Amino acid sequence: MIIKKNYIIGLGALCSGMIFFCLYQELLIIHWGMLIKPEFKKEIIAERKKINLYFWKDERWKKESVEIMWSKDQAATLHYALNQWLNLLDEEEILDKKVLLQYVSLNDSESTVYLSFDRYPFDLESSTHQKHMIIESLLKTVREADIKIPFFHFLVHHKPIIDSHLDFTHPWPIHGFLNS
Repeated sequence: MIIKKNYIIGLGALCSGMIFFCLYQELLIIHWGMLIKPEFKKEIIAERKKINLYFWKDERWKKESVEIMWSKDQAATLHYALNQWLNLLDEEEILDKKVLLQYVSLNDSESTVYLSFDRYPFDLESSTHQKHMIIESLLKTVREADIKIPFFHFLVHHKPIIDSHLDFTHPWPIHGFLNS
């Protein structure tokens, strides 16, 4: 009887130890489903919309119409539109290297957008006018697409662009500086 009792205690201790080991190593996960309310993820509905992409080439404005995914999430819409715009600049050979938009983020009041690129977006030999017109074409594309965000910060790898000609430490207004 004592031996049987010792086997039961030993077996219980072995099972408890195995369960504790599995929990600790995350091999066994216990979900208390009734205690936690389920979270419903916000569904982002997107539709196709035609917009114009603007760029400055041969000393005049040019445009190309494209379809993008238009979402209620303005950051996602900007990401779609500006990636299309960057692809167009690459096709038109306005930039010497392909530039990608890494990240688009809005501040809490949705008055400022932060655009982070994967590399310096201008050619090293570009003049101040050429750099300015690239930025103005981005702002014109966003403005004409009727995305109502008043200010834009331009970043490279989440840090302000360092440029000897243009100041990127402050946000750029959506209306640009051509008509100011």
